[in-house]
Amino acid sequence: MVKKKAQEEIVGFVLVILVVAVIFLVFLGIAVRKSDTREKTENTEVSQFLDAALQFTIEDCIIRGIQPAKLKEVIRACKDNNKCNPGESNEKPACEVYSETARAITENSWKINDKDTPISGYSFKATSDSSTGSSQAIGNEIINHPSSSPIIAEVQKPIGEGITVHFLLFG
Repeated sequence: MVKKKAQEEIVGFVLVILVVAVIFLVFLGIAVRKSDTREKTENTEVSQFLDAALQFTIEDCIIRGIQPAKLKEVIRACKDNNKCNPGESNEKPACEVYSETARAITENSWKINDKDTPISGYSFKATSDSSTGSSQAIGNEIINHPSSSPIIAEVQKPIGEGITVHFLLFG
C-alpha cells in the first residue's frame, strides 16, 4: 500500500511538471512571434522611409530640365558627374547635393543615439552595376555609426540605370 501511494505521488509530480512545461512553451512561442512581427514592421518602416526619401524633391535643383529634381534623379546625375543648375550662379555638383540631402533626410527622420530607440547609426549609399559584374560606389557613402554596431535593418532599392540605393540602420 505504501508503495502504491508513492507511485501515485510521483505520477502527480510528473503531471505538474508537464503542465508547467507546456505553459512555458506557449509563452515562449508567443514571445518569439511578437519579436518576428516587430522585425517585419521595422523592415517595412525602413523600406517605406527609403521609398519616401528617394521621392523627396529638392526645390533649388534643376537636372536635365527637371525642376524640382527628386533625390533619385540627383543620384543618377551624380553617377554621370552632372550638376544641379548647370550654368547658373548656384551651380552645385549633384554628388554634393545628394550627400547633403540624404544626410539631412536621414537625421531628421530617425532618432540616432536617442535613449528611447535602439538605433545608434545609419549608412546611406548608392552603387552602380558595372559591365564586369561588380558594383561601384556613386558619390560618397553617407555614414554615421560606431564601427562595432550590428546591423538591425537593411533595405536595397533599385532606382533604374543599374543603380541600387542601400540603407542600413545600426543598433
